Amino acid sequence: MKVLALASRVECAGGRTGRVLAPVVAEDEQRVVVTYTVERTPDKGATCPGNQPVGQTFTLEQALGNRPLFDGSCPLPEDGRDCDAQQVWPIVR
Repeated sequence: MKVLALASRVECAGGRTGRVLAPVVAEDEQRVVVTYTVERTPDKGATCPGNQPVGQTFTLEQALGNRPLFDGSCPLPEDGRDCDAQQVWPIVR
């Protein structure tokens, strides 16, 4: 099953996300965790206007079904810390 996601650089980069690398997708019967990273950019005192999301696709081994889809850049709930409401990605069907 192909899934479309929007990836964005977390740190300041002058509004540009840059080249998004292949995701790490970890799925089991309970949940799916997808982690995207981006290429490093030279540290040149970039401003932080927010970085442009970049459309990316990844493939699941089986249909998502009722499993929650987690953003791997955030700690998981069992780690005792939550990033924010963006941790669980909204599902558009």
